Amino acid sequence: MQQRLRKLLEAKGDGGKDLLINGIFKFH
Repeated sequence: MQQRLRKLLEAKGDGGKDLLINGIFKFH
């Protein structure tokens, strides 16, 4: 699961950070 989020981070760059945080909150 972490690898998927990491790929999104790399693809989105800085914007991916917000997506990552929002995604984590949504998953939890």
